Amino acid sequence: MPVGELTIVNSVIQTIDRAKTLPIREMAERSYFSAKNIPPELNPGFEVTSFYDPKFGSFAGGAHIAVVDVDAQTGEVNIVRYVAAEDVGTIINPAVVEGQIIGGIAQGIGEALLEELVYDEAGQPRTVTLADYLVPSALEIPRIELHHANTPSAALGGFKGCGEARSSALSAPSPARWPTHLIAAAATFTIPGDARARAEGIRHTAERNVS
Repeated sequence: MPVGELTIVNSVIQTIDRAKTLPIREMAERSYFSAKNIPPELNPGFEVTSFYDPKFGSFAGGAHIAVVDVDAQTGEVNIVRYVAAEDVGTIINPAVVEGQIIGGIAQGIGEALLEELVYDEAGQPRTVTLADYLVPSALEIPRIELHHANTPSAALGGFKGCGEARSSALSAPSPARWPTHLIAAAATFTIPGDARARAEGIRHTAERNVS
């Protein structure tokens, strides 16, 4: 039967005049489990492959705000509040999207406060494994306040993406980079110059003790 004479309504394949019907589920079962009844010129199985290449790319956007307290004596940073506003276009699964955003923020907080690229005199990296720096836990990550401004893109489905969203204000390639720059900037502006010098001295002393 020509494809033009068929239509799909409510997961049921039917002729335009509705004289013949076949649920898609039943068609799939026949295709896989009753291959002997399929004409030899047709391949068994119920599978379709297609490719989509959008003519125009889409870019997600957002803005993050961090409120931090900084101990002027030690340089310790405490994140009081973290707010993120995202526009990822059409959202398919809100739980997955929010988990991806929060995970990226957590990674960035760890990079900003718990990680550092340290090299020895020969230029060899000394912080190369999880044994050399800390990974943020639930104790270091504040409650993330998420807000969504879902503006559909011109692409198919209105999607923009989430993992590679970026904030032009921070010139960062992904959400994991936003808190890194944001918290570092907030801490830098908060700590007075003499306190920054003391914190730097504490860090160098700790490094000498470790080595």
